[in-house]
This record gives sequence, C-alpha cells and structure tokens, in this order.
Amino acid sequence: AIPPTTQMALAQRRDGLRMWWCKFDQVVELCEIIGKNVAQVVDEYVALSDDSKQPPIAFEEYVMDQASTYVPGLLRLCPKPFFELMDVSALMEGNKDRRSREAWVRCAPHCHPLAGTAGVARLLFEEIVEEDEEEISYDLFEEYVQALYKVELSV
Repeated sequence: AIPPTTQMALAQRRDGLRMWWCKFDQVVELCEIIGKNVAQVVDEYVALSDDSKQPPIAFEEYVMDQASTYVPGLLRLCPKPFFELMDVSALMEGNKDRRSREAWVRCAPHCHPLAGTAGVARLLFEEIVEEDEEEISYDLFEEYVQALYKVELSV
C-alpha cells in the first residue's frame, strides 16, 4: 500500500498540475480534441509518471504526444497549440511566434509525425531555419508542417 503521506503528496501534485494547466488554452484545446478534460489527462500523466519505468517527460510534451497520436493529422489541422506549447516560459511571456532550437529539439519528437527522435529534430531544425538562426518562426513551422503532410499524402 502507498503510505498516506505519499498519497497526499501525489494528490497535491495532481491538483497543482490541474490548476496550472487549466490556465493554458492550448492544453485545454488539445485535451478537448481527444475527448478529455485537463483533469483526466493530468490524472493519466501522474499515474504514468509514478510508474518509474517510464522516463519522465514534461506534461506539455505528454499532451502533445497524446493528442498527435490519438488524432492522426492533428498537427496539420491545428499546428498552433503544438508550436506554442513547445516553450511554456516563452508562451507565458506572450511570445507565440518564435521557438528556440532547444525547445524544438525537446518537443518535436512528441508532435507526430514531426520527428522521431531528438537527433532527427536537431537535423530538421538545421534544414528548416537559416544557418545563423537560433529560433524557428511560427510561419516557417506551419509551412514545414504543411509540406510534411503533402509529402506523406503523395507517398
């Protein structure tokens, strides 16, 4: 059995995550698309992250992963929430138009079918943006996503 103190800590963590992520329209939108509310997705995430066999991923990565796996083609249909959630700190500062290489490499593997691994994501970033750029713009991201699906559809 789980000791009561651990159960309390888990409940506090869960409640904290629920309160925090409900504030983000992007998270709410992606959760709704997969037919769940934020609380349900937080519960699944907490249950998964308690199972320490899984390497921990951030909640926003989990949401992107779930949404893009659950609804094939979702990235093409609504790329904006994926892009914005790649960097929550930037998002909180009001930056919705640019994302760093680091944020891209961390999150692209969770936005299917963008990149299978961080290594692939790093290579893609080099391909997509200008040589000396350290950020990708939303316009460039959207353009790339549309091109990616065109290629996938023509195969």
